[in-house]
Amino acid sequence: MTLIVIILLTILITSLTIAHLTKPTVHIPFKESMDLINLPVVTFINNNVKLHFLLDTGSDDSFITSSITEMLDIKSTDSRITNIQTGNGIISSLGRVTLDISYLDSSYENTFIVSDLDGPFSNVANSKGIQIHGILGSLFFRKYGYKLDFKKLAACK
Repeated sequence: MTLIVIILLTILITSLTIAHLTKPTVHIPFKESMDLINLPVVTFINNNVKLHFLLDTGSDDSFITSSITEMLDIKSTDSRITNIQTGNGIISSLGRVTLDISYLDSSYENTFIVSDLDGPFSNVANSKGIQIHGILGSLFFRKYGYKLDFKKLAACK
């Protein structure tokens, strides 16, 4: 009887280990955006709205433009206005929102600083035809274990 229990436990542990090791890792490619605009931009979905985010490890926080927030499924809102120090000076935030963004079958909950980003990203929109809706910062990459791989042109785990 003891031998049967040991064999069953061994089979169970082996099966779980194999399942964990063979679990597919989601890579989020940015090759197309690098070919088009020379920037690492990825597309996520929220509420059937396509959102284009610039991947920016130089930014701690993640940002989303205020012009798109009314179309999104937002989990929570913090409407406190704050000033944010950036490399280009101080910008005013219109608060923070928490929402889920998805890529393929993977979903990521993230908090975004809401700001008017349409102006700063208008050059990309006007010259390349791609409207960037926000920035994913280093806190997002750390939380979900992603790193930017410029050989693979993807955010990889």
